[in-house]
Amino acid sequence: ETVLVGWRRIATRDNRKLKALRVRVIDLDECRRNLNLAGSEIGNSTKLLCTNSRGMVECIEKYGNSLMIKRRYTEHPKFYILGVASRFVFPCPYDFIPTVYTRVSDYLNWILDNIEVDT
Repeated sequence: ETVLVGWRRIATRDNRKLKALRVRVIDLDECRRNLNLAGSEIGNSTKLLCTNSRGMVECIEKYGNSLMIKRRYTEHPKFYILGVASRFVFPCPYDFIPTVYTRVSDYLNWILDNIEVDT
């Protein structure tokens, strides 16, 4: 199960609600083709993930939102971050235009080298 998690502003009020939306990860070739149809491109980078927005009822995509996957390695399933939303086309949802995420695993060493851990 792959889920996009993020905050969505409700109307014009300042309160926010956390939203989760199931999305489908698509392969990079399909992502590139669909972005080209929209007049956009992602080049040849493999440090990206893309999801299909088909069937989205609400647009909750904002830069920095998390793409997560649910896995059960122990008795209790956990969510693991796959990507961080880095690029999408507005207005959304467009039916065929994917959302692009930075693939977290490709930056894990840098993240671990640069975070401060409280002991």
